[in-house]
Amino acid sequence: MKFRSLLSLAFALVATMLFAQDVSITFNLGTSNINVDAGGNYLAGGGNIGTPGDNEMPDDAGDGIYSITITKEVGFSSFYTFANGNCPGFECKESIAGQACADPANFNDRFLPAVMND
Repeated sequence: MKFRSLLSLAFALVATMLFAQDVSITFNLGTSNINVDAGGNYLAGGGNIGTPGDNEMPDDAGDGIYSITITKEVGFSSFYTFANGNCPGFECKESIAGQACADPANFNDRFLPAVMND
């Protein structure tokens, strides 16, 4: 019985690795209430997304909404933030302290729960 349980577990792990899928996650940032830095806007933070300068968010439509789509594994979750400018030291990171979406234990970043589909 123990062998059968181990065999089932091994099969489940192999199946997960073979069939692991990626999800596309799109972030949109409306900038109607800020002056956009000449360096652009960036998605950053969480230790899983990067620093400002890694993930530029273009405004392809010219409508003040900056967007980026990243690809991660199904179940990806992370803290994240937006930066107004290219500042690898995070000095141009948004300031959302005190807002419901900010986590003070994680640099006042937002939290993205596990993403299971695009």
